Amino acid sequence: MKLESFISKDDKRKIDIIRLLEEATDFSYLKVNLQEQMGLSDFLFDKTMSELIHDFESYQIDQFFQLEIDKFEVHLTEAYQATSDLLLENYLRNSQGFEILLAIFEGKLKSVNDYALDHYSSYTNIYKQVQQIKKEFKPYGIELDKQYRLVGNECNLRMVLTRIFKFAYPNQLTLYSEELIQRLDDSLIELSKHEGFNLAENVKSLYRHYLALAIMRNKNGFERAAYENNQQRIIDNLTAAYPNKIGHLNAVLERAFGTELMEADRQDILSLLYVNQGFDSVVDQKVFIGKRITRLNERLIQSFIDAWGSHSSDKLVQVFNDFNRIHYEAIYFPLNTLYSFERFDMTFFKDSYFEYFTFCQKYLSDQSFLKSEDLLDARIYLFSKYLLTFIMYIPMEEISEPLSVCIDFSFGQQYNQFIARNLSFFINFVINITNVADDQTDLVITDLNKLYDKRHSEKILWLAPPRATDWANLAKRLIEIRAGKRK
Repeated sequence: MKLESFISKDDKRKIDIIRLLEEATDFSYLKVNLQEQMGLSDFLFDKTMSELIHDFESYQIDQFFQLEIDKFEVHLTEAYQATSDLLLENYLRNSQGFEILLAIFEGKLKSVNDYALDHYSSYTNIYKQVQQIKKEFKPYGIELDKQYRLVGNECNLRMVLTRIFKFAYPNQLTLYSEELIQRLDDSLIELSKHEGFNLAENVKSLYRHYLALAIMRNKNGFERAAYENNQQRIIDNLTAAYPNKIGHLNAVLERAFGTELMEADRQDILSLLYVNQGFDSVVDQKVFIGKRITRLNERLIQSFIDAWGSHSSDKLVQVFNDFNRIHYEAIYFPLNTLYSFERFDMTFFKDSYFEYFTFCQKYLSDQSFLKSEDLLDARIYLFSKYLLTFIMYIPMEEISEPLSVCIDFSFGQQYNQFIARNLSFFINFVINITNVADDQTDLVITDLNKLYDKRHSEKILWLAPPRATDWANLAKRLIEIRAGKRK
């Protein structure tokens, strides 16, 4: 779900501009290029820049962002303490679309006409906003009934609202009563007493919002349906695999919330913590949680083995169990797939982990298979998850051809060793280091201008000690050489 759908056209434009600047190499854009890309006249460009500067101040985020505009260029100065999402958070929370969604959630919207009169707006404007909300929720099986209540797929509804409210209120829980907030916090403290729970702040925030929404929806008569048989069997298998941790979770939920939660609500919290790695699920043997998930796991792992050869059984056990979590999430509890991955730049992974990248890309290009498993909509999310799992567990040296790098500086062998030690930071390359170049050498790093001119190996000249630009250029050249080896 794109949160930008709730904000105004003008605010969308401002967010797009800040993101372009944020993602630019030096946080700068030529004015003419920025105007052309955004389709802005001189007047609209100047107006938008002025509004952005005002927004930074009014939202009190000018300590994080500053715009510098001269005759030719726009530059964004960042304090590296916030991203453009902070600006989007403020735009969302102060948008009319979000205010209407809150009114619907709280049961305060009874009539479009009355709401328009009470908020000094036009009927047409409020009607359009309501229609937009309907449009955004419809793909998840959620509708607005005649009383302007959100109805339909209750599990999806809670996930979507968690996604929206967690973003709009990352640290504030003003939507919920103080008494409920206190119980949520107390339950998190109790959960954390078990050493097996890994509750990062992001997981805690998901837990608070999802659980609070479940309790409020139940109270208003909108209960979540019981788990279907297949998902229930998976929950039973997870409980059998991790009895102490899940037993502790159920005991905490029972003490804190009792009959306010249905059995399916407790299972949702288990699912939320499982897919977000809220508890330690690492074991030394494969955990079989469901036939379909096992089939998906084994198909993916076998395809990887066919492409790159076999790997140690210990590593493949961890890969298998990670795929349990990923496939359970994609099929049964797709909370995190609601987060937009369009802005997740994969260029780094394509350059640095090309072998993993191309495998996942090829594997997920089988649309007929994805359609048959009803996973086509989750393809982008699965790509990132598959990729990271292989990177985490399968060492690069097991699938990538090593690069031979000769290091030879005029400062002697000790300095060469110093440079070699620092090359270890290039963890996404398999590098064999030598101080004698031969026919197998791919690259020479040196400060000697002419001694290697007759060598067929590529060379790169550094100052001593190397500058940041020298290291950046080395990374670029290593990527190019590795890419050339694959052709």
